[in-house]
Amino acid sequence: MSTRILVTGASGLLGLAVTGALRHHLSRPVVLAPTHGELDLLNADATIRWFATHRPSAVLHLAGLAANMGDQLQGLMVNARIALNVLEASATYPPERLVVAGSTAAYGHPYRSIPIQEDDLLAGDVHPGEYGYAWGQRTLIAGTQILRREHGVTTSVALLGNLFGPGDRFHGTAAHAVPALIARCTAAVDSGDDEIAVWGHPTTTRDFLYID
Repeated sequence: MSTRILVTGASGLLGLAVTGALRHHLSRPVVLAPTHGELDLLNADATIRWFATHRPSAVLHLAGLAANMGDQLQGLMVNARIALNVLEASATYPPERLVVAGSTAAYGHPYRSIPIQEDDLLAGDVHPGEYGYAWGQRTLIAGTQILRREHGVTTSVALLGNLFGPGDRFHGTAAHAVPALIARCTAAVDSGDDEIAVWGHPTTTRDFLYID
């Protein structure tokens, strides 16, 4: 029987790369990549019904709302609701494995050390600029631990740095560092400017990970 792999957020930057890799590297996988119209993760009943119908053997949960300083409450509510619905469906119809894409925003800030250490995860409060989003992430991480202990699901959390690559968001406040810098450079060339503004402190370090 082929492995049935659900990929949430399959139309996003990470989801597109992951579904492509699954289809390229695995033999006979059934990759389930429902659109928002096919699976509304904000609807608890719809999410449970989808799991009941399709019974994925593995879930790669990549969906979420990247909401930082712009709307903290929205970032918390949307990400926590999505997390809770996926967790409830996974408890009701358990897959063999659940992997979630987390973020280093879940780490307490200021960081205890640079580079950050895995043992420091969930230690202290989070950065105020990512407060709502980060606590939604922490909810998801806690849920994976409960699923593993109480429902026998093998769970993993991949805490990712700054992703970039084809399919990225290049405009608006949702753009991360690499695409935002590319957009500013191309805009400067188009307008004939000889300099651009780069935000941040000169001592700040970043982890960048190409999407492939």
